[in-house]
Amino acid sequence: MHKATIKQVVLLLFTSIVLYYSGLYLMAIGNIKNISDGLIVMTFFFAVFPFLSSSAMLTIKFFKFFLNLKKSES
Repeated sequence: MHKATIKQVVLLLFTSIVLYYSGLYLMAIGNIKNISDGLIVMTFFFAVFPFLSSSAMLTIKFFKFFLNLKKSES
């Protein structure tokens, strides 16, 4: 694996963990009552965009790798 791919995988794992736990907390609270609730909302939305971009890049890399395997077999 290339160094950039490893960084993308680590970023994807980190943001997925952040999204999971902050999402669980956001589902449990009804309204934003204090500053810590607001910070968790900000954390959730700041983690969404890196998660989406890294998952898209890794998906594209996977399909390119898979297509290159198909071409080399032919």
